[in-house]
Amino acid sequence: MDSASLWQPHLTSERFEIEATRGSARVGSLPTPHGTVLTPAFCPRADEGIVPGLGPDEVRQAGVALLAASGLDLPLRPGIESIQRLAGIHRFVGWPGPLLVDAGTQRLCELDAAGGIHGRLERVDADGVSYASPVDGSVRRITPASSVEALEALGADIAVPLYDPGRTLGTQNRRGEVRGLSALWAAAAFRSRTGNTGLMLVGGVQDVRNRDEAAWYAAKLPLDGYAFLAVSRTPRFGPLLEILPAATVRYLATAGGPDELAIALAAGFDLVSSDAPWRDAREGLAYTERGTVSLKGPPIVAERGPIEADCLCYTCQALERPYVRHLFGTHEMLGPRLVSVHNLAFVARLFARFRTDLLRA
Repeated sequence: MDSASLWQPHLTSERFEIEATRGSARVGSLPTPHGTVLTPAFCPRADEGIVPGLGPDEVRQAGVALLAASGLDLPLRPGIESIQRLAGIHRFVGWPGPLLVDAGTQRLCELDAAGGIHGRLERVDADGVSYASPVDGSVRRITPASSVEALEALGADIAVPLYDPGRTLGTQNRRGEVRGLSALWAAAAFRSRTGNTGLMLVGGVQDVRNRDEAAWYAAKLPLDGYAFLAVSRTPRFGPLLEILPAATVRYLATAGGPDELAIALAAGFDLVSSDAPWRDAREGLAYTERGTVSLKGPPIVAERGPIEADCLCYTCQALERPYVRHLFGTHEMLGPRLVSVHNLAFVARLFARFRTDLLRA
C-alpha cells in the first residue's frame, strides 16, 4: 500500500493564517489552545522544560511567546506520570503560553554524535529507534506511535513526532530507503493521533538536494506541517520550501545564532528553535547589532555603557559592561545569566522587527 493512503491529512489552512509575504519570507498567525503565536516566532530550546539559568518570567519578559521542549528528556525525568499529576506540561514548567514539544529527534542526533556511555544512539530500524538513556544508561525504545502517545500525554500545543535522525538502517546513501522510512514513520505518527486537537508537524527532513526530491516529500508526507533539522551550518531546504503548500507550518530546529536565524527567517520558516543564546552566553558572548562581542578577558580601558545602548532587557537597563565582565572574571554564575537574558531579548527582538518590517512593506 502506498504510504500516502495511510493518513487523512489535516490541513492547517483553516487555522494558520499567512498575513504577508516578501519573496520566500512570510509572517502569519497560528492559534493554539494556549494562545496565538505570531509568526515567525523564535522558540527557545528547553529540552527538559528548562531554559538553562532563566526562569519562565525572565523568558517571557525577553519577548518570547513559545517554548520548545523535548519529548525524549521529560518522559525520562521526571516522567510523564509526574507531569500529569500537575495537570500537564504547562503547569509543570510554569509556562502559561504555547508549548512545542519535539519527540527528541534532535537529541538523538546529539547522542549519536557524543557517543557516550550514558546517552547513546544504539540503532535505527524500520520501526523506530533504540538508544541508551542519558539519565541512567538503560536501553530505551521510541517509535513514531509511542512518541505521539507521549506528546499527547504531556499536553503539547504543537507536537513534532519522531522522525528519521539520519542513521537509516545503517545507511545514508540509499535514498529510496531513507525516503521510505520518512513516509512510513510519518504515516504511523499520523495514524496514532487520538482526540488531541493540537497541531502535529510531521515529515521531518534534514536535507533536500534537488527539486525532484522536494516533490517527493511534498506528495508523500502529511500536511499539518513540516519539521526540519539543521545538522549542518548550510542545510539545503530551499527546493522543498519552494514547493510546499503555503498553508503548512514550517519548523526548523537548529543550533545557530543570529546569522543563521536571520537566514531561516528569509527562507520562510515560521517557527525556529535554538539553544545558541544561552550556549554562547556561557562563553561570555553577547549579541549586538554590530556583531557578537566577548565579555571575557581583562577590563577594557574606558569601557562604559550597557551591552547594547537601545536594548530594553534588564541587563542593559540596569548594568554596564564592566560589571558584567567582572562577573565572568570572578567566575560568578550571574554573568552567564545576565548575558542569557540579553541574548534571548536580542533574538526575540530580531524576530519581532522582521515581522513588523515585512507587514509594513
